[in-house]
Amino acid sequence: MNKPVFADFSTPLVVKQRATPNFDKIDSAVDDYAKLNAIPQAGTPPKTADIVTLPEPASSPKTRKEKGQRKPAPERRMALNVPDYVLQQIRDKAAKGQAARYQVMISLKKNGYNINPEDLVEDRRRES
Repeated sequence: MNKPVFADFSTPLVVKQRATPNFDKIDSAVDDYAKLNAIPQAGTPPKTADIVTLPEPASSPKTRKEKGQRKPAPERRMALNVPDYVLQQIRDKAAKGQAARYQVMISLKKNGYNINPEDLVEDRRRES
């Protein structure tokens, strides 16, 4: 009942030789299947009727560099405790499309803080 911990490698390992596949037979079977199921062959260009050409956009959106705008200033995170009703008002406006960050920046500007125009972006997820 005691089995050796390691296999006995003193006898040579016998490996059965596999037959070489007949690629010509396989290729013809694949071609026959493709013809039966109307599958185009690899490398065959599509017919011109199958190609969809999209119209060019009227004007491409310009990047910040093309518009000549400056890059926004580096940012630092600021945690702030406010009453619940104030936070709820900020969230309500944010749900209507005016980000909380934008609301705070506008309020700071109205109170006399110097805020650069490139830092006043309503929705930073979109390039303006």
